[in-house]
Amino acid sequence: DDHLGKLPHPILLRDGLDNVVLRNRTAVFLINLVQDVNIVRPLVFMATRDFGLNAMLLVSTKFSGRDLFDIWGSELREICEQTGARLEYFADDWEAHRHLHGEGLIFAASESHLHNHVTTHSIFLHAPATYLKVTLQHGFECVGFRHSADHVRAHGETASFGADIVCSWYGLDQLTSMTPSQRGKLLVTGPTAVLQMPTETVVRDGRAPGIVCENLHSVRLNGTRTLKNEFVDTFARFCQKLDDVGGEVVLRPHPGGQY
Repeated sequence: DDHLGKLPHPILLRDGLDNVVLRNRTAVFLINLVQDVNIVRPLVFMATRDFGLNAMLLVSTKFSGRDLFDIWGSELREICEQTGARLEYFADDWEAHRHLHGEGLIFAASESHLHNHVTTHSIFLHAPATYLKVTLQHGFECVGFRHSADHVRAHGETASFGADIVCSWYGLDQLTSMTPSQRGKLLVTGPTAVLQMPTETVVRDGRAPGIVCENLHSVRLNGTRTLKNEFVDTFARFCQKLDDVGGEVVLRPHPGGQY
């Protein structure tokens, strides 16, 4: 039908092979915080390789100030080389808006009305109606989805989104902090990380060190200095015991590096 292309949001069309085709659309991925890269990366590959979309990584100029060693900037450039995505930067809402031509989808890995997410939230509020706006859950404890007690103390019991669709890791019964006004936007997709799992057998290197993963960026460690010190002291003692027997351990804290 000719009128389908005139609708404000992207339309899924099926070809003769029953494959989903998105025609003449652009998938825009907003990058503001360094931790956004991990979340949107699998979707960039899906958008370009599986759906044939044009892709653009729209990066806030604040990103470079957070990426002091260009670790994540290098990954963005690598993603573009492998997918053909375009890399663009913006300093304010006006510059971001100038890149939003035509129609398509806009993905944000960290978007809500809270101050730390205001860069992407503001773009969503002013984006053209020809773009479908999608917010992604980015962690088990996540603003607007599921708050810990420390989240509640720091940000309140709920948060709202500027998105049209809110993609979650699990169902509404587990989303204890989703306000009623946002529940109609919910689409349960699971985490994006599962889209790029290894396809071959992973062989464990017997010489590889152990790894401890702890979100040292969390508000849980901002609320009390005692908890920070307790974690560091406990981890230091653990490292010493490993060192005594010739072992090693790696600490994976958080891409954002706040701690």
